[in-house]
Amino acid sequence: MTIATLTPSEVSISGLLENPTALGATDTGFDFVNDGSTLLLVENGSGSAVTVTLDAQTYGGLSLVDPTVSIAAGATKIIGPFKPSLFNDSNGKVTATISTAATTVKGQAIRVPTR
Repeated sequence: MTIATLTPSEVSISGLLENPTALGATDTGFDFVNDGSTLLLVENGSGSAVTVTLDAQTYGGLSLVDPTVSIAAGATKIIGPFKPSLFNDSNGKVTATISTAATTVKGQAIRVPTR
């Protein structure tokens, strides 16, 4: 199984078109570079609910519980932001796995600039 890598799109005052990437046939989730101002949009086009599990990192020697988000069939949720010290792996990425591999589940990483 593989993870689909998302390139964060930056939202601006002129807006951002929703343009999520579908999971491939063997993909089990998404990952993306995170700076602490990045959100994950997940669109569930499947016929049943899916669970998104966020891979929490070890913090101060403590193992953290991986948070989960349930998304109903046909629904879309925006998840985040993700504190880098809690969610970034050694490559600076957040990983989100999907409970049911389906090409009808789509994701988009959205970066909100801080000004």
